[in-house]
Amino acid sequence: MREDFLQYVWKYKRFSATNMRTGDGEQVQFYKMGYHNDLAGPDFVNAQAAIGDQLWVGNVEVHINASDWYVHRHEKDANYNNVILHVVWNHDVDVYRKDGSIVPCIELKNRIDQSTYENFQDLLGREPMLFHCEKKYNKVNRFIRDHWLERMFFERFEHKSERILEMVQATQNDWESVMYHFLLRAFGLNINNQSFDAIGKHIQKRRVQQMSLLQLEAMLYGLGGMLDISPIDFYTKELQREYAYLKRKYQLDESVVPKAQFFKLRPPNFPTIRLSQYANLIKNTPNLFTQLMSADDPEEFYSLLRTSSSKYWNEHFNFGKSSAKSTIKTTTKSFIDLLLINVILPFRFCYDKAQGKFSHKWMLQIVQQIKPENNSLIKKVKQLDISVDSAMESQGYLQLYKQYCVQKRCLQCVIGVQVLKD
Repeated sequence: MREDFLQYVWKYKRFSATNMRTGDGEQVQFYKMGYHNDLAGPDFVNAQAAIGDQLWVGNVEVHINASDWYVHRHEKDANYNNVILHVVWNHDVDVYRKDGSIVPCIELKNRIDQSTYENFQDLLGREPMLFHCEKKYNKVNRFIRDHWLERMFFERFEHKSERILEMVQATQNDWESVMYHFLLRAFGLNINNQSFDAIGKHIQKRRVQQMSLLQLEAMLYGLGGMLDISPIDFYTKELQREYAYLKRKYQLDESVVPKAQFFKLRPPNFPTIRLSQYANLIKNTPNLFTQLMSADDPEEFYSLLRTSSSKYWNEHFNFGKSSAKSTIKTTTKSFIDLLLINVILPFRFCYDKAQGKFSHKWMLQIVQQIKPENNSLIKKVKQLDISVDSAMESQGYLQLYKQYCVQKRCLQCVIGVQVLKD
């Protein structure tokens, strides 16, 4: 038996309440089961029940065994003095509040239909390709699924916002510098995000404003460990000269930064190209942060984030190695989509909330116009014959899988609960 299953049974009243009595024989009639509490304290708050001749309003605590009350030391916690009902699988002992009064208790062991528990065990006992409910997922009402995915999307953005807000607070509300940092990390994609993240700690608004484009590129390449080579050409010599100056001025230390990697990357994603594109973006776009935080539609975002690497890279992918043909290395729409999903829109989510002007409707309109990611998890979702039509849905499925399915939180998932009901 699991406690979260008993919480589910209580929340949705999936038990026989006929002639329900407490352990000491008083009849119980339920009016409100209460609101599920995900924070510290009793499991359900603001419940209503008539116990004997008295109507009670307060909280409900759920345990497998009544004695768990003492295991969790609730008798010493004043937060549990307002518990009006103790709901348990097995009433093995009477329990008392901190003030010494007995807590009315009801036992569910013989009041839950066997099929309800078997359905629960079957749901969590499967070895799914992806979701525990995957065989019944498409049978769940589309409105319920869409509404839950929307909630998953915003929950994922709430999670992303935590680190953003921590860094904003640590930099005394320097939103622009923090965005530069997160944007650089995103330019590194999966292979180089740790290296670029470490480099990003040195990217500050005031510092960037004082640098030329060449100096900014020199700092990025130098910290990334890419300038420790014999001078190959004029461009490389200039970068090495500028980095030597910046290293002394800002006390930079590339030895503490993971070296940028080229292995398993397509040439357009080489760190040489991505770092130059990043440098050109933040040096050549005046008031980039302000413009991104005020853009109204995807086309504005695409226009702002479309950038190219410096001319040297038209004929190179690495230092000193000429490519077969000259090509301008420009950020693609699919790459910009990743920047929007992973950095810009989470920043907009945080910034608009901080400014008191956040709009759920606007955010949904934007993400529903952006194509979904094409990562391994989303490919598996599509293999289950589940459509993924926008970034809102792909982000929702990522949150659903990582925070609910992997952790077997089916009873906290609206879709899981719906599957159990059906």
